[in-house]
Amino acid sequence: MKNKRNNSIADHLIFWTVTYWLHIVLCVCILFLRRIGYVNFLHRERASLGKGPLLIVANHPSLWEPWLMPGLFFPRSVLHPYRHIPWCTPDPHTYDRWYLFFLRPRSIPIPRDDKRGSVHAFHRMVDILQGGERIVLFPEGGRTNRGDTFRTAPNNARIREPKHGMAQMVLRTHATVLPIWVAGAERVLPVGALFPRFWHRTTMVVGKPIVWQPDDSDEKIHEQVIQTLLALSCEVI
Repeated sequence: MKNKRNNSIADHLIFWTVTYWLHIVLCVCILFLRRIGYVNFLHRERASLGKGPLLIVANHPSLWEPWLMPGLFFPRSVLHPYRHIPWCTPDPHTYDRWYLFFLRPRSIPIPRDDKRGSVHAFHRMVDILQGGERIVLFPEGGRTNRGDTFRTAPNNARIREPKHGMAQMVLRTHATVLPIWVAGAERVLPVGALFPRFWHRTTMVVGKPIVWQPDDSDEKIHEQVIQTLLALSCEVI
């Protein structure tokens, strides 16, 4: 199926004149933070995947970790930006902010309380994955601390009960799932903070890519992703 990304000339123009170059600047800043010890990627080599659809699934403790995700695919994203710069999935309120216009060519806004809009976003993500690209998805449906129902790991790390749309997306696209556990990001950019507190350390634990079999069920995928994320939380140093 043909990928329906960046249909407009304006999207292409923004991507190549602004988004692409800011992506490089962002990744260089992430590299600097890694060098001085404030950002740590454990098992980063697991993100070195070739072609094929990839769904990056992570917990969502803050608004900081979405900015760190592109660093997993640098510098490959410089030579193959459409393949390796992942799509993000903000809520419409974030998407509509004028000063974040440079994110729009690689964004799929997901309305939380609009069923029709959510279905439209779901089909768009399916199209993008079937085109062999990458999407960062936070299946909790919002930040962790705003949840009501949680799953808890042995170390007391917790995650909101994820939405089932993630599993349906995997079944339709046969995408590989790359699970990532994020720890410490809520201290860098807590709710209400205007500027990141870079002196706090963020750790991102990259799990082994999960490839699903054709006969796997929605519930099996859903449960395995949850348990994998909680298990990764136990690897945080």
